[in-house]
Amino acid sequence: MHKIIANNFELDLSNVDITITEENSMFLDQYITKYSFPFSFDLSDEIKKYFEDIIDHRSKENTLEIPVVYVLGNIREAGVLYVDTLNTGVNLILKYGIEEFPNFSKKLAELGLQKVVTTDIYAHAKTIIPQTWPDVNYNFPQIHTDKIDTSDPMWQYFEKIYNNYKDGEFVINEVLEEEPHNRNLMLPVPYWLHILTQGFADAGYTLKGDVLNIEELKKKVMYADSDYHKVVDQVDIDQIVLGEDKVSSSGNQASFLTVVALPEKARYRVTGTAYISGRWKENTYIKLSYRGNTIWLASKREKKHHSGYLYSYDVNVIFDTINDSLPDELIIESSQYNNDEAIICDINISSMYIYNEFGVAIPNVVNNNTIDLSRVVPDKTFGSVVTVIKNWYNLDTELRGKEIWMNFIDSNINYDGAVDLSEFKTIPERTYNKGISFVLKFIEASEEKNNHQEVYYTADGFQTTGFVRDDKTIEIEIGAFPFKNEFRNGVQTAYAIESEKEKIYALLYSGLNDDALNLTDDPTPILLPDISQTFFSSWLNFRVNAINYKHTFYSYIESIKDLSSKSKIFNFGRYFIIKSLVKRQVKKDLYEVEIDQYTLK
Repeated sequence: MHKIIANNFELDLSNVDITITEENSMFLDQYITKYSFPFSFDLSDEIKKYFEDIIDHRSKENTLEIPVVYVLGNIREAGVLYVDTLNTGVNLILKYGIEEFPNFSKKLAELGLQKVVTTDIYAHAKTIIPQTWPDVNYNFPQIHTDKIDTSDPMWQYFEKIYNNYKDGEFVINEVLEEEPHNRNLMLPVPYWLHILTQGFADAGYTLKGDVLNIEELKKKVMYADSDYHKVVDQVDIDQIVLGEDKVSSSGNQASFLTVVALPEKARYRVTGTAYISGRWKENTYIKLSYRGNTIWLASKREKKHHSGYLYSYDVNVIFDTINDSLPDELIIESSQYNNDEAIICDINISSMYIYNEFGVAIPNVVNNNTIDLSRVVPDKTFGSVVTVIKNWYNLDTELRGKEIWMNFIDSNINYDGAVDLSEFKTIPERTYNKGISFVLKFIEASEEKNNHQEVYYTADGFQTTGFVRDDKTIEIEIGAFPFKNEFRNGVQTAYAIESEKEKIYALLYSGLNDDALNLTDDPTPILLPDISQTFFSSWLNFRVNAINYKHTFYSYIESIKDLSSKSKIFNFGRYFIIKSLVKRQVKKDLYEVEIDQYTLK
């Protein structure tokens, strides 16, 4: 049986010249789609009705992607059918496998990660920090940071650490002695396994397998460059009143009245310069008032006979708005000599801090009471995170109905379920892997000095220094960067040495430590010297010692009905793991099969 099944049609492939290429993802550091070369169908009446939306020349459709199930013998795979070209027939391309999974191209922020609304972020976080995944999907570990410039007066009290926790309480931002003390930024960080399980669940799939039982992965949280706090916009108004702004005049005297709207309930400071000019025996003044109360006043009446005067006054006054629903306005009022060229005042009105709806002063940096994990993830796709986890723990991924299984590759180094191909005796091409080597590495840091130690593997084992790459060296890159712990300001916890929006960062957190502090764990278990020994030893030993066989033969479908790129096979008196598989249908139910495979001991 060889066919494609869609919701409203089936295509029989048993007589179609079609070539299917599959790569075994166990041998790759990324997911590669299984695909066909373009294959064609004549536009019979039956075929036309399947593709009528694009056959019509007036159609505005420029792509056609149809979800399908690909069936070959006992192999069934979910995939996508693409229209390639259209003339007297239709040329199609089939793609299937995990890379075609619906959510792989989704950004992490689009996965429907957890969102929680609280009334007090500090109290809520205190209930979270003793726990870890799967009891909670995020946490609040302390993380050192240099992202904030503490030379800025707004941040002068910031202690350069996220989720600052002392003496059993989170440090709060508050107003003390009429000055905001912005000392702490609360930053939730999601657990990697919440992202992984939710990414699959968002598309209707359930995650299963070894991946859910990796102890260090259960503790791994993801840091992202995120401005999660809110900076309360301070009021800053420059106000100049000129002589030409008078509202009335009589003889040599002019009257001024300027109303400045105050947009926030706040404590305000007014600074600047006010001027009074006048003539002999004239009463002159300038004053500032709020709600009918004078908050600053300067006045002058010269008794000595002279032709005129001009005085300037420094303004520096603080006042509070009233906590009610009425509008707030600062009134500038003056009576003085009528001169259109004069400056009456040049002042600045700025808020020292804002009052909330209860009339309580709030700092100008406010921590968000809503936990929204979509805001604290990097600008990366879900597929990139799945690939990172695959490479970090040497996992393979398999789609089984509505379940996604991620299991250790090491568990596949056995003879279980091998397909017997011993009837096919064509002579294979053999290549020995003498001199092959591997390098495990993380992505590079922003500064070379911060790069993590790489691990090199040959037939002689692992080494971390004194190795040289050559043309037989295969790199396995883990597309993430783990933070190490550092002791700063009396606290030993993760140090975010860099912060880029498109990088995936990792650190470990497993709840409060023995001192009841929310400090991150020692990252050694997730660094490459430990990872290589724990998860890669058996697999890389197989890779460097296996003999490569390339074998081409012809077979009817009955003999290869269970054969896929994930199969193990038996032939030539020994067992193999397939690296790649090409099946070209040459006539009905007859295939030319090319297998690139490696020997099992």
